[in-house]
Amino acid sequence: MTGTAEVHIWHLKQCPLFTNLTTGELDAIYAASQNVSLGPGEIVPPPETGESALWIVKRGHVQLAYVDSTGREATVLILGPGDLFGGFHGHEDYGEHCKTLTSVCLCRLTQVRFEQLMQKYPDICHTITKASFDRIHRLQVRMAELMMRPVDQRIAITLLELDSQVGEECGEPEGRRLGLPLSHRDLSMLVGSSREMVTHVMRRLRKEGLVDTARKEIVITNVEKMRELAAR
Repeated sequence: MTGTAEVHIWHLKQCPLFTNLTTGELDAIYAASQNVSLGPGEIVPPPETGESALWIVKRGHVQLAYVDSTGREATVLILGPGDLFGGFHGHEDYGEHCKTLTSVCLCRLTQVRFEQLMQKYPDICHTITKASFDRIHRLQVRMAELMMRPVDQRIAITLLELDSQVGEECGEPEGRRLGLPLSHRDLSMLVGSSREMVTHVMRRLRKEGLVDTARKEIVITNVEKMRELAAR
């Protein structure tokens, strides 16, 4: 096995999606897939990849959005290791649009290779199907939040969700730094509001001692109060 193959399979083993697969199944995924590494701020899929495919995040984070025929964009989820996106059937009015937030390592499976894996390895089929249903559930919960909660609660819920994904302790006594570069525009697209409204709410949360922000960096300075806001 070449060094490149060893690195690729190591990344697969670290991916939560593939924790329960055997070495033989991981080898099969390696043989059927393409390893794609991208830097922050890049569009996925890259133009040169050609046909549509299923993408699996092995390392890093991407921003999943849907774009309509007029170019309007709505960010719905931040995807991390173990999440998947893409597919083989588009929609005439809406298309998936992903942008990397950090450096990423992705696994790309074309439709032909994907179907071959499904037929030969039922456990891989079960694993990927379960991940697909998990993402659908996350999307349903997020849509319900967007429809039923005011903007300040949606921001609180989103920041706490991001903390569970990429949060890390920082110098503040109770502080949690979100390990992703997020502007107010990024946050507004996640919570389904205008950038101006998000800026207004974030300014108020900063005055109340719940957050601190600087250069796309967000720190939750009081997690307990943020949870109280989210639960109102």
